[in-house]
Amino acid sequence: MADIRRGFAVRKVRRQLHALPDHVLKDLGISRCDSDYLAAHGESAVHLVSGRAPAGHPAA
Repeated sequence: MADIRRGFAVRKVRRQLHALPDHVLKDLGISRCDSDYLAAHGESAVHLVSGRAPAGHPAA
């Protein structure tokens, strides 16, 4: 059941990211092609595509 809920959540985030204009994604430090990966892997993946350290990391 948890997998189903996670799948719905991933699809919701994917739709939200795809709805944003490119300039907003750029302001966030991500590109359109990163949005599917970020939707599937969540906040922990932001540093991989943006080059920023995750929150709470000493380099942040």
